[in-house]
Amino acid sequence: MGGVGGAALALITLTSCASLSPDAAAASDVVSRFSAAVVAGDGEAACDLLTEPAQRSVAVQSGTGCASGIVSLGLDLDDPPGDPEAYGTSAFVPLGDGAAFLTAAEDGWLVRAIGCVPQGEAPFLCVVDGS
Repeated sequence: MGGVGGAALALITLTSCASLSPDAAAASDVVSRFSAAVVAGDGEAACDLLTEPAQRSVAVQSGTGCASGIVSLGLDLDDPPGDPEAYGTSAFVPLGDGAAFLTAAEDGWLVRAIGCVPQGEAPFLCVVDGS
């Protein structure tokens, strides 16, 4: 299919794909809400903002459930989120000397990994990693 019909189909496809993922500012907001919940000791609210694999990671690391475990992991959440970047269904949010990685879900962003610090050329090392 060429011409206007092909261009229209391409535009519809691009528009549809673009609307599937939330914006970068929303990712930063999720990280802020997650941090506030952990600092306040509200493990349930914090875990609601994690992907299921990240929730399992917390439970395994802590030896307890996600809600009690997430507040005891010692995450450094003192700094506000930096400028977020979103790419399709993934987002990166700087957080102090580290970062958070998010995944687009049905209702917005969920934290996939947090407490992540760069390791030079190696991948980030994360306290919570639901990859």
